[in-house]
Amino acid sequence: MSAAFATIGAVADGSTALTVDWPASLAAGRLIVLASLNKSPPDVPVTPSSPAFSLQTMLSAGEGSDATSDQGEVNAALFTRESDGSESGTLSFSVPDASVTQAVMLSFTKGSGESWALAYASGSQDTASTSWSVVLGSDPGFIAGDIALLVQGVNSNTPTSVNTRALAVPGCTVSAATERVFAVTGTGRDQCLHVCEFAVTAGASSGAATYTANVPPSATAFAPTGPVLLLRVRAVAVATGTTLTGPSSGVVGVPSSNFTVGVTPTGGTISGTLTVTPGDASDGGTFTPTSVELTTASPTGTFSYTPDDAGTKTISITDDGGLADASSVSYVSLPPPELSGAITASDAAASGNLSTGASLLTGDVTTADAAPTGTLGLQFSTVASLPFTRNPGNGGRLVNLPNIAVAVLTDDANLVRLNGSTGLLMAGDGRVTFANGVPVPPGSSVILLTREPGLNGALGVDRRITT
Repeated sequence: MSAAFATIGAVADGSTALTVDWPASLAAGRLIVLASLNKSPPDVPVTPSSPAFSLQTMLSAGEGSDATSDQGEVNAALFTRESDGSESGTLSFSVPDASVTQAVMLSFTKGSGESWALAYASGSQDTASTSWSVVLGSDPGFIAGDIALLVQGVNSNTPTSVNTRALAVPGCTVSAATERVFAVTGTGRDQCLHVCEFAVTAGASSGAATYTANVPPSATAFAPTGPVLLLRVRAVAVATGTTLTGPSSGVVGVPSSNFTVGVTPTGGTISGTLTVTPGDASDGGTFTPTSVELTTASPTGTFSYTPDDAGTKTISITDDGGLADASSVSYVSLPPPELSGAITASDAAASGNLSTGASLLTGDVTTADAAPTGTLGLQFSTVASLPFTRNPGNGGRLVNLPNIAVAVLTDDANLVRLNGSTGLLMAGDGRVTFANGVPVPPGSSVILLTREPGLNGALGVDRRITT
């Protein structure tokens, strides 16, 4: 549900110390707004602490001498608190050294499971006139369902009313004003407190609001002038769970496109900062970043996933706020693509780096290995990429692979020997075995090799297979 006006207390009138009536029928969760007006600055209210209120905004404005009645600056302020249901009777409110102070409290309701989202803006009428037009400095971000509560302070008690009020909000449809308070006082050096509200019925704001009103009966050299405060009142759902969406597949050793995390319901408020941590059921992959922070102002975030091996991965998230975690998603990690094929226009570069992210067999290739036959000693190690030079005249093979002969996704640390000109692999018992009998585990990814005679022992890559 949207926020709605509930009740209002009586306007308190005095100088330095007031007792302000609480609004009737308070219940836990209601928003209480305390609006005050006093003369003369720099005399400003003390923010109530028992029970505690928060100051939302305050502004002093007005023309003329502060020492003279019906002119000078007046100070308007807005304070809020969320009711705990225990407030009753009156609130003590203090403005040291003020000559005149008025204050009033209003209450607003929200739906179950909602929280309050408040914003404010302010401006002033600095030229004495019965026709006010005040630009309220910044855009508080109105959307349909919001309430715009407006507090107008006048530096004289001569107004007989405030009428023909309107609030123009770029991008929004706004209702006519509903008056909540019109109170003049002859205490001290005279002033007038006016409070009204507007309902935003459609749209989303795209700029600062402008308040216009008529303040009869007449103007002097310095009055009526004064401040205008605006409080945006909104009730929003509280985030109760998280969401997770993302790609369905990718390649071993290659970062995925972004996964996106958010909260449900969409637009739900987040208390402080929510830290969301992704995981892959301890399957060895890498997340970048390792966690994502969400706030009400930034309620979504992204991360990528780099799988360590092939297979179907389960990507999940947890959070530190006790929200219901989103359902996990499956991510299919595919073996790296084949490393050979015809050279195309996109392969025009003569050399580069072929990222593999795999464990690689390495060893020195020397002139002694130039012949198409013989034995080449290799050993496992890990490197980040596979440097290569293309050989357009040799069927598009990748050749001149220094110190690297074959990529095998396995943790086997044994010395492996490849015999003959083709790096022969033999099948046996459902496994792939090197010619010398060293097994390669099922599911491993293997690059088949072909010796390139006359190329200083360089190795051409034919294709990649998965055992």
